[in-house]
Amino acid sequence: EFNYISLNPQQAQRFNITFGTTGERALSEDAQKLVHSITKSDEPMGWEYQVDDEWAGSVGYLSHFNLMRNQALANTDYEISNVSEINVGNFRSDISTGFMFRWGTDLGGNFGAANITTENPFKPGMIGASNAGWFTYAGLEGRYRFNDLTIEGDRSGVDEYANKNNEDPAIYDVTLENIQATAVLGVAWYNQYVGASFALTAKTPDYEEAKESVYTTGGITMFAFF
Repeated sequence: EFNYISLNPQQAQRFNITFGTTGERALSEDAQKLVHSITKSDEPMGWEYQVDDEWAGSVGYLSHFNLMRNQALANTDYEISNVSEINVGNFRSDISTGFMFRWGTDLGGNFGAANITTENPFKPGMIGASNAGWFTYAGLEGRYRFNDLTIEGDRSGVDEYANKNNEDPAIYDVTLENIQATAVLGVAWYNQYVGASFALTAKTPDYEEAKESVYTTGGITMFAFF
């Protein structure tokens, strides 16, 4: 992924080009098996049914627009911003918008670092000239997804499994859920050398046949500046 970032205390923008691959050549199976061998976890299952090899790409635009920022207690500020994003490509195409509340220090200097997403809720590269700061954040957004290769891509392994068991491959098909929502709650701290963040996320399903109505994740990000 290649990013062009424009940072301002009132608006942070990111333009990006993403290019990669799905399937076995993405090496996700090898990576998971390596981690499981190190942590002595169970053998990963189901990789024979992953989306087939296919080149994927998209272009995107993300904007954080400050709606309100005021002083709070003990040299802290609170802030409400609008977060909007659009992506176009065969990997994923979608449009989303939502709102984020933050409370902490130097919010103008780290504006745009927190995001409303389950995949990467904190991007240290969006921190500008700020040398130190901390903040808590909470956000909620709605999304309309037009296409998603990770959901709709061909899966020849599923077809082979169904044929082997005299089943109709269609029973393993999934249908993209176009209307989606994501919520995030987190905290971040950093100085001029290192930093860390912790985030909890919740999202609605990516496909209609999902067994759960809400999926949650927790993640820790550690980073360094050099």
